[in-house]
Amino acid sequence: MSVLRAKAVKGPEFSYPRIAAAMRERPIPEAKGVQPVMDSVKTSNSKITQTKDVMDGSLIGEIDRSGYIKKLYGK
Repeated sequence: MSVLRAKAVKGPEFSYPRIAAAMRERPIPEAKGVQPVMDSVKTSNSKITQTKDVMDGSLIGEIDRSGYIKKLYGK
């Protein structure tokens, strides 16, 4: 039986900065990203077929306008 060695595995000091750089400060979903998911689960009985019918960005907009996100990121 072979033993796995952790030396070959890159730790969080490698992966975290890359993941953090890819994240957006404002987690607002984009309709063009949600629509394909909705299309993939749509059935003949589906009543909601457009993202505009289910997406509401008002909560994150309100949080953003309050200045919370800027304060969170120290800006």
